[in-house]
Amino acid sequence: EGVVSSGAEVIPVMALPVMKNGGVFSGAVGKFSMIVKPEKIVFGANENNRIVIELSGTGNLSDVSLPIVHWPDSFDIFDGSQKILDSLDDDFHTTKVFTMTLVAKQPGKYTIDPICIMAFNPEKKSYEKICSQSIELTVQKGSEIVKGAVVKPGSPTNKSGAGRYLVAAIMVALGIGFALLAWKKKKDAIATQKKEVLEAAVKKPPAIVPDYVAMAKASLGSERDADFMHSFKYMMKQYMADRTKMETGEPYEVLLDRFAAMDSAKADAIKTLTAESDYLLYSPGGITAGLRNTLVNRFLETLNI
Repeated sequence: EGVVSSGAEVIPVMALPVMKNGGVFSGAVGKFSMIVKPEKIVFGANENNRIVIELSGTGNLSDVSLPIVHWPDSFDIFDGSQKILDSLDDDFHTTKVFTMTLVAKQPGKYTIDPICIMAFNPEKKSYEKICSQSIELTVQKGSEIVKGAVVKPGSPTNKSGAGRYLVAAIMVALGIGFALLAWKKKKDAIATQKKEVLEAAVKKPPAIVPDYVAMAKASLGSERDADFMHSFKYMMKQYMADRTKMETGEPYEVLLDRFAAMDSAKADAIKTLTAESDYLLYSPGGITAGLRNTLVNRFLETLNI
């Protein structure tokens, strides 16, 4: 059993044009749009608020990092997470999501200007600016503790100064009690989750390792370029999922990071193949039979690295 292959195929990789007007290329290649989603548009000072920046479209977003955002000086920003969601549909729709947490120190109304990046559009063969909408945030005055309050003689509070300390002590005790209950609840939930995972592992039948040679031969028979690319990229995702013992539905970037920790050489080879595949799909002339064979052979060679 073997793979039918053609002669060597030269794949031209063209350099991107030089950007004018001093712009900074984000690494995005394709057609995209961007939207900003605040968890709350009205919140209190010193209260956590989550902001999500979502970049979506068709193309390659794997090299895009968190865009620059011009936050007000009174905002503290805490970096969160980022992930890529690949749909693997005919249009190769992809989404990159950045999540962060902000805390506003001063109440007031704030306008966050549109967030923009520079992307390269292969169809237009030029750079274009992708911007989100601006957002309006209202920060309300948080609860304050009045210090040095004057108590009039003869008032009920003045009659029992010890009563104030007793109330404060009760509040502290209640806070500690609620914290302990929350900790115990979380601990029990983790124990239950571990038990369910162990039970599922016992019940789960042994995984069947796919025949990647057969899958590679099957992908070569696809009529449309998009169908071939769907099968080819899914085959590489399934290979990484098999090696890392993860689900195939996990985002491509998550699988690649986990696989790189196990085998950096194969992970780099798969990352390169994915980037070249995305470029070829949008290049003039499409993906010829020779290019398909070359991509498949390179993937099978990667298995033997």
